[in-house]
Amino acid sequence: MNIEIKNAMLNHYIKNSAASHYIIGFNMNHTIYMVNATDEDLKDITTVEKAGHNDGYALKFKPNKDIKTYLLAKGATALCSELYFEQTVQASKYNRGEIFEKMVTEYNGQEWTKDNINYRVQGDIRVNDTEIQIKYEKATFITEGQIQREREKDL
Repeated sequence: MNIEIKNAMLNHYIKNSAASHYIIGFNMNHTIYMVNATDEDLKDITTVEKAGHNDGYALKFKPNKDIKTYLLAKGATALCSELYFEQTVQASKYNRGEIFEKMVTEYNGQEWTKDNINYRVQGDIRVNDTEIQIKYEKATFITEGQIQREREKDL
């Protein structure tokens, strides 16, 4: 992985994001966990890989066992079983990331609705006046193509 590309993408995302806090989800040992994370944590838990659709590279959350162990040590909370999570995904029209976002939103006592609000405008959920982005395994934070389009739009 090219560390300069990762750092540039992280810096752009952090600088432009309406959220500075994250709830990160992952599956470990047949349990779905959620953990609070900050901008600083993103440096340790993200990776860069080729994006689709001619968008260059993508900044992603694709945790390996070491990253999952690190997140568990940060105080991850069990949200539900893998079985319940997968049954919920299969019974819905939404993907794992959307179902995780729905479960976390409801866990926080709020009603979830599917939206496509840009990360620069607001987080996925607001708790105690804090904007929070919610990401589940294999989530993309941003691509080089998105960064380029944002820069062109901001000119």
